[in-house]
Amino acid sequence: MSTRSQVKVIGTIGEGSQMLYHHTDGYPDYMIPLLKSAAKLALDNSSAVKCDHKDAIKFSVSALPWEAGRVGKAASALCASDPLVMEPDANQLHGDIAYFYRLYLVDPSGSGHCGERVQWDIEVLTPNTGFWDNPTEENMTVTLARKPLHKVTKRDIKIASQR
Repeated sequence: MSTRSQVKVIGTIGEGSQMLYHHTDGYPDYMIPLLKSAAKLALDNSSAVKCDHKDAIKFSVSALPWEAGRVGKAASALCASDPLVMEPDANQLHGDIAYFYRLYLVDPSGSGHCGERVQWDIEVLTPNTGFWDNPTEENMTVTLARKPLHKVTKRDIKIASQR
């Protein structure tokens, strides 16, 4: 049986959220490195998103660090990090997931300044008994409290996996 999970990408500046569905390998040992890979794609200098205008100007995500703080851009990076498995989904919970990840897009200063590099925070939750009949975020238990994604350790992943 597949280990299903969902990721809720949560914006900070009135942008709402976007739910993503991951049909297999939803356990933290797989998903947290995947989320880190998506963050690298969205945040690091190594990823180049080119916008050609007669080959005169090329922009990269690193030149536009605030872009990784937009819900749609972060969701796109997540889907690109595991194509054909990670997919956009309706903004509702499935009753048969094993793990739920909240990914918070954090503006470090809170100013909404366009030149700032965004931080991604993660929180891991698991369903309580009866979740199948009542799939709500309130009917889940936090197994890894919210923390910056880049600071999540192997020990944290092990703790998040215990359910």
